[in-house]
Amino acid sequence: NEMNNLYEQAEYRELADFMPQTIFELDKELKLVYMNKTGMETFGLTEANYGESCLDSFMSDDRNRVNSNLNITMEGKRSKPMAEYVAKSRTGRTFPVLIYSTPVYKNGVAAGTRGIAIDISDRKATEQALLESELKYRTLIDKATDGILITQKGVFKFVNPAFCEM
Repeated sequence: NEMNNLYEQAEYRELADFMPQTIFELDKELKLVYMNKTGMETFGLTEANYGESCLDSFMSDDRNRVNSNLNITMEGKRSKPMAEYVAKSRTGRTFPVLIYSTPVYKNGVAAGTRGIAIDISDRKATEQALLESELKYRTLIDKATDGILITQKGVFKFVNPAFCEM
C-alpha cells in the first residue's frame, strides 16, 4: 500500500510538472512545501527555496493581500475564488498572476493551502493593446471632419461631433 502511495505521488508530480501553470503547496505558515517545474522557472526558485515564505515572491504592495487571502482560504472560508497580484521572480522580473487556492486538510485540520498561479502577462499586454487601439479609433472618429453615424432599425446609435455640427 505504501508503494502504491509513492507511485501515485510520483504520477501526480509528473502530471503537475507537465502543466504550463504554476502548481504549489504551502504549509500553515505560508512556507513553500512544493512547486512544479513551471513554477520554479517562473519564480526563479529551486528546491533549496522549500521552507521559505511565499510572500517573498510578491511585490511589497501585494504581500498583505496575499497573506490575508491565503490565510482565509486555509481556514476553509472563501475570500475570492481567485485574486490578481503582482509577483516577482528571483531574477527581478515582475509579472501579474492570478491565484486560485484551496485548503489542505490533514486529519481534519487545515494544514496549508494548495493552488495554481497563472502568469497573465500576455493577457495584460493584449488588454493594453486593445485599449490603445480603441483610444486611437475613438480619437480618429471624434476628430474626423466628415460626419459619421451608425443607425439600427432607424434609430441613431452613434454620431460623431462633425455630424452633430452638420
